[in-house]
Amino acid sequence: MNKKELKKENRKAFLSLIVVMILSGLGGGILGVASSFLEGSTFAEKLQMTATQIFQRIVPWGIPATAVGLLIPAILLLQKAYKNFKRWDGEEEQVAERIDRILNKVLLLCSLSVPLCIFFISCIRTNMSGIMFVEFLAAVFVAMGIQQKVVDLIRLMNPEKKGSVYEFKFQKKWFDSCDEAERKKIGEASYKSYKATQMSCMILWLILYVMDVGLVPIFVVLLIFCISTISYMMEAIK
Repeated sequence: MNKKELKKENRKAFLSLIVVMILSGLGGGILGVASSFLEGSTFAEKLQMTATQIFQRIVPWGIPATAVGLLIPAILLLQKAYKNFKRWDGEEEQVAERIDRILNKVLLLCSLSVPLCIFFISCIRTNMSGIMFVEFLAAVFVAMGIQQKVVDLIRLMNPEKKGSVYEFKFQKKWFDSCDEAERKKIGEASYKSYKATQMSCMILWLILYVMDVGLVPIFVVLLIFCISTISYMMEAIK
């Protein structure tokens, strides 16, 4: 690529960036003007009051609903994966791929259940009952147990894999036991996750800035943005 082509490509990308920034600015301005017309309180206060009323009604049922909606389907899918494993002869690729797809769904459900339970328990930290705390612990440990069963099945199918979910260095041991192709896939997934985190932080910053919720939420979002960027760049430098 010569300098002329490089400048043309950069100019095109820069114009697209300007358009996005202008549209984002207009959107933020519209939200800001709309919030100023809300009488008696700020837009953030009205939104917080509405959200609080909604959460007060759904929070007591949040953890049980999470268990029923996410963990029970995860258990059923896990049982399906083990049934497929029992019929696997150790060589048929289609069966192995089917098991992998099922296990990925199981992990997705478990990964969603834990932050949801943490969110619900955070909403009631000031008046939390003993029953709800037990429900929280039970849901978290069930999710971890399901994840461990997934790891056990993967290790049965791939004896070279190492690690237990209950170990503090599980992710490192698991990554070290992966082959080059698997590490490449993990790297690609990690990069996409990094880009999604960067974009999400910028969108959240814009929303929080327009809503005028104070400096602490904005600081937390930007702190996550900085940690993500620094950790990614440090690994790239290594």
